[in-house]
Amino acid sequence: MRLNIALDAVRQASLAAKSVQRSLDRVSELTKDDRSPVTVADFAAQAIVASILRDADGSTPLVGEETSAALREPENNALLALVTEAVSSAIGERSPDDVLTLLDHGGHDASAPEYWVLDPVDGTKGFLRGEHFAVALGLVCDGHPTLGVLGCPNLHVATTQSPEAVDGQGVIVAAEAGQGCATGGMEGPLAPVKRSTCEGLVRVCTSVEAAHTDHTAVDAAMQTLGREWTGVRLDSQAKYGLLARDQADAYLRLPRPGKRYVERVWDHAAGALVAMESGTTVTDISGKPLDFGHGRGLEQNTGVVAAAPEIHSALLEAVRSSG
Repeated sequence: MRLNIALDAVRQASLAAKSVQRSLDRVSELTKDDRSPVTVADFAAQAIVASILRDADGSTPLVGEETSAALREPENNALLALVTEAVSSAIGERSPDDVLTLLDHGGHDASAPEYWVLDPVDGTKGFLRGEHFAVALGLVCDGHPTLGVLGCPNLHVATTQSPEAVDGQGVIVAAEAGQGCATGGMEGPLAPVKRSTCEGLVRVCTSVEAAHTDHTAVDAAMQTLGREWTGVRLDSQAKYGLLARDQADAYLRLPRPGKRYVERVWDHAAGALVAMESGTTVTDISGKPLDFGHGRGLEQNTGVVAAAPEIHSALLEAVRSSG
């Protein structure tokens, strides 16, 4: 039941966000801000998901990345109008006040034993480049993700297509703890998916943006691992989706030297679960499981190493040795 609710929410939010992405120039012109399209998509996707969750599972709080504060400022009336238009097109007529209320439904602090967690548009720079982004919705119980759905609107359904291609019709990747992982298109049924054994070439996902990971450290770790490898760079939790769909073998998110960055729960909850349920091992760089029980940040973890189980231990050691 909850999985179906989450699937509906992510599908509708993904299609709405992709519609905004296709209208980058129009939105920028109306708001006089080149970054406003991703803002419209962020707010609209969160409001859409919040509306569906509130109606179907209103007693479970939602931890969303966005709040209504900026949209309540008079200078952002044009932005609010565009967000309201996008939300109304997806789920039926809503007023600006309705949208603001829906956004604030996502204001929980992640202190509850169980909560939904949403990244409405993960991969903002990829979104603005017209490339990959994801809508990521997870359910966390007692510090562990128990349900996850990724909407990757620009991926190809066919896994034979390059994961870096951005002209696909969109992919859903979904999982429940202990129930395995499934994937399919933005419409229609999902099919179970399981990753294969990693033999030979290692396909490694990293972020496009250097601010998100230390690319030099990734290169060093892979050289230390001593396996032939190739890099796949794309934005967002779509990287976890590639692991789940057996289109990649590892995803490294390594902190830059001298910097302590606390990952946010919405950046990993859904993605980590779909990857794990497909057979991927996911830990931080110390080998500890990701702990979602300390508020909005992964306060007990540093970095992420997600990899096929055959190489995960060796990859952890390579990260430690090369660091």
